[in-house]
Amino acid sequence: MSPKDETLKSAIRRMLQLKRKKLRPSTYIKYCKDASLIEDAIGKYGVCELMENPKPILDWLSSFAVTKNTINNRLIILKATYDMLSAETFMKIKYPLSGAKIDMFLDIKKSTYKVDPYSLKEVEKILSKAGDMKNYWETAFFTGMRPSELRGLKWEDVGSDEVRIRRGLINGKEGDPKTEDSIRSVKIVINGSPTRAKQALKRQRLLTSFNDYIFVHPVTGETLTTNYTQNNFKRICLRAGVVYRNQYQTRHSFASNMLLDHAPREWLAQQMGHKDTSMITKTYGKWIPGTEVQLSGKYLSQSS
Repeated sequence: MSPKDETLKSAIRRMLQLKRKKLRPSTYIKYCKDASLIEDAIGKYGVCELMENPKPILDWLSSFAVTKNTINNRLIILKATYDMLSAETFMKIKYPLSGAKIDMFLDIKKSTYKVDPYSLKEVEKILSKAGDMKNYWETAFFTGMRPSELRGLKWEDVGSDEVRIRRGLINGKEGDPKTEDSIRSVKIVINGSPTRAKQALKRQRLLTSFNDYIFVHPVTGETLTTNYTQNNFKRICLRAGVVYRNQYQTRHSFASNMLLDHAPREWLAQQMGHKDTSMITKTYGKWIPGTEVQLSGKYLSQSS
């Protein structure tokens, strides 16, 4: 069948097959979920039909009261499908919404996600009640790693003064880090002094050196899942008397506390796996002091 005679549903499924080997398992699963929504709503239309009249796409988008980020994520599927079709037809089939100002058609909901980091005092309370997961959470708070990166960390990744981020682990399945810039080295020795993360990893080696993965379930020895670490963090916050915020806030806590300790933005962006400092400034701007000075290392090494 010629691409010109193809339905959108058929084209999306072909696109997913092409993408499957190139995407992290978690990303592929998300692509499939978003693709299913598109297929149910407008999959019956022909790809050329939608190119000539994109109104069904706009009607579908306007039916959601979601954030702009969610809408853009769903449009990634549509754009990838038409990119494939464009290549196959030498640009005769083009993305229907190319160059269109679509905001006026959308009921955009403001994101409720909040960057709400833990203070150093709260971090100490949490770690005091973390029990057999203390090393895990101390490494999280003092490296700024994403939860998936921390779960996927292996002993082979740990050097004398840095930890190499080469993979993520989501529900037992390895995948590439979130972005190309996420493949990086995270310092665990600053100005010649070991950080609290290095100390936590040293203690952890006594417990799990026989495993490939550094952090495993303390009872079963199995790889950690998103749900386990999230639920564990909830219980620890409850015991510590600290208002619970999701586990990703450990990453935000690292960034905000490092900025308060006068960490240079360029250095912090590299530590966290950002392409440049724009995300640091945008997300954590209110924690950036007016004048930058040399990093003291206080946040990384001092305990109460």
